[in-house]
Amino acid sequence: MLNRRRFLAATAGSLLAAAAYTRLLEPTWLHVSHWQVPFFPSPAPSLPILHLSDLHYSDVVPLRTIEQAIQLGLEQQPKLAFITGDFKSAALPDYQAYVKCLRLLSSAVPTYACLGNHDYETWRGPSKDVRTPQAPLIIPLLQGAGITLLRNESRLIQHQGQSFNLIGLGDLWTSDCLPAQAFASIDPNLPSLLLSHNPDSKSLLSHLPWQLMLCGHTHGGQVKVPLFGALHAPITDFRYIEGLNPYQQRWIYTTRGVGNLHGIRFNCRPEVSLLHLNPAS
Repeated sequence: MLNRRRFLAATAGSLLAAAAYTRLLEPTWLHVSHWQVPFFPSPAPSLPILHLSDLHYSDVVPLRTIEQAIQLGLEQQPKLAFITGDFKSAALPDYQAYVKCLRLLSSAVPTYACLGNHDYETWRGPSKDVRTPQAPLIIPLLQGAGITLLRNESRLIQHQGQSFNLIGLGDLWTSDCLPAQAFASIDPNLPSLLLSHNPDSKSLLSHLPWQLMLCGHTHGGQVKVPLFGALHAPITDFRYIEGLNPYQQRWIYTTRGVGNLHGIRFNCRPEVSLLHLNPAS
């Protein structure tokens, strides 16, 4: 009986410790990753860029975590910053405080963003009808924070004598991903960097000229079981659940993101990503 009680007590203690770690520690244990990416067609200095995604400011993702992610990213001395959507989960706990937090990034480096599915007024998943998507809350938030939103449009970026197309897509799940509109004004002689929340959007882009796509959406699986990996992620192609992966002589980078849903992470730390854009040869 004593051994059984000890066993049950040890089991209960282990479960409580695991629950505490999953909810209290790992969701705020940010990991800074560095990636080398062949991008420019001719010799050029390496261009360090910061990629954040899935901030998910909410009751379970506090501003201090988002601010820490921004500070860690800026410590890596990026020249540009990109955020690939899901700025919120539902209602924003403190709108003005969020504007101030995001401005910490845009006041330090030029910052560009695209929208994620949670940023729209309404969305019902990838296989159901949606109304015309609107983003009445996030668009003024980004404007107030000094962040340039690219929604199915492009910009010419020039830095250190190198130029490239920056293209931001609308979200796939909300039927707002419009590649023809987004690519309409690009210079086809320049390399192209895409911002697209969902890596599954690649299926709409294979015929278009681009070299690198930055994505989020997956949270890296958020909960990864040892020996099995992520048991669930909101994508169809698990090859692009996280990290830098090839796609038809191009690259897709999917970050695990900063925030989360439901306040938990396990074996899948939140991520601050530095990508170093290098000459392709």
